[in-house]
Amino acid sequence: MDQDRYARVVLPVDSVSPVVAYVFMILKYPDYLDDKGAYDQYRQARVTMLETYLYAVLQDYRSIETVVGLAFDGHGSDTDSKGGSEDLIALQVSEWDEELEAEVLQRRSELDILNSGELKYTGISTQQFPNLPALPTVETRQQRRARERREAKGKVKKH
Repeated sequence: MDQDRYARVVLPVDSVSPVVAYVFMILKYPDYLDDKGAYDQYRQARVTMLETYLYAVLQDYRSIETVVGLAFDGHGSDTDSKGGSEDLIALQVSEWDEELEAEVLQRRSELDILNSGELKYTGISTQQFPNLPALPTVETRQQRRARERREAKGKVKKH
């Protein structure tokens, strides 16, 4: 990796899932860390960064209801590290208040996350998988009886 951190934000572009966004992040594991306790600190820092990305997306795009984030560790090409770890977070904010707004802005500034000068927008294509035709609906017994009652009422003449 030429940089220490790489993140991609995927915003909804069609009606497949118009209120869900995704964040994918790779954070390089620092070469100078080599003991087990340091890896736990690295993981906590990665979770904090990922969470801040998710909050930033929700803050900038208020029509988004849920953001799902995946973070991975990235080892430099000069290491022989094997294995790794991942973090998965799904986040929703039902109501923004001044305190949360200020905290997210502060974290974004401190961690340099999604500041307007660094964003690059590109188009993407999507495909629903599997691409199934609309399935026919099956009428339940309760629905059939209710329909038959409505139809019977419509046929009865009132005097």
